[in-house]
Amino acid sequence: MRSVEPPVFFTHADLQRRYACSRVWVRRQIQKNHFPEPIKFGGNTSARRWQLVDVTAWEIERARINGSLS
Repeated sequence: MRSVEPPVFFTHADLQRRYACSRVWVRRQIQKNHFPEPIKFGGNTSARRWQLVDVTAWEIERARINGSLS
């Protein structure tokens, strides 16, 4: 039987390092529907994380829109 890799999650800090951006930029992009919604663990004040697959899909779509991919 093949093992299934667990999903990889990004924190706000991970996204800030990856894109050299601020927490505010991430929030604004989500509000504009320009960035994937985070997964919320627990209640309203709990941790929020982004799945690697969602962030990668967003990067690919952004590259396609900007003409970096054919």
